[in-house]
Amino acid sequence: RTEKAAAIRAKREKLRRLEEEQARVAQEAKNRLSQQQEKKKRETIPEQIDQHSSPPSKISSAAKGSQNGDPSGLSPDPSTLIPQLSETRKLLRSTAPILAEVGSGLGA
Repeated sequence: RTEKAAAIRAKREKLRRLEEEQARVAQEAKNRLSQQQEKKKRETIPEQIDQHSSPPSKISSAAKGSQNGDPSGLSPDPSTLIPQLSETRKLLRSTAPILAEVGSGLGA
């Protein structure tokens, strides 16, 4: 009985870690997407700033990027988001059987 409870606890912990990882990957993808949209918006709006001064939008973008481990401040190519999304799908698929097992363990 205690072994069964310990196994259920271990599976719940594993599930929690997988959910956290999935949430983190999703948040990173969302951040990259918003950075790309912001960059695209800046490129399409003609800048009316003296060419000798650096536009504040680029400065803040570079500062944001360096916080995220991207010193250039530029967003990655959209093609890098596709593998991350498929990785997220794999994580979600791998959690389904664990959820089912934990659920059946609770009913027993």
